[in-house]
Amino acid sequence: MEFKIVEVLDLNKAINELADMKLNTILAYKIARIRKKLQEEVTTIEENRTQLIMPYIKKDENNEPIIDNGIYEVMEETRKELTDKLNEFFGTEIKIELPTLQLKELESIELTPKQIEALMKIIEE
Repeated sequence: MEFKIVEVLDLNKAINELADMKLNTILAYKIARIRKKLQEEVTTIEENRTQLIMPYIKKDENNEPIIDNGIYEVMEETRKELTDKLNEFFGTEIKIELPTLQLKELESIELTPKQIEALMKIIEE
């Protein structure tokens, strides 16, 4: 399946939310398999994102990134270029083979429209 990076991150969030719910055994098993595969992908995505932003981050006198409240401080003169690079990065398509979920399997749980939207690529009707 082809996913934009932003879709992978949204799907990962939705799957993690489902992973905290009490589900029937078969659905819980499928969610666990999807979650494990997504965690590997998200780790790679985060590593690549960090490499991408480092040239745009303010550094201290020891050349260490400056972080304020858990957020990297961006050099003001490079903010637009970084935004463009990140938009391109999050729009990049990657291929991931994931198990699918049957729509019927999800009928016993309550989901928000946002969760359904994130899950749509792996739902079969």
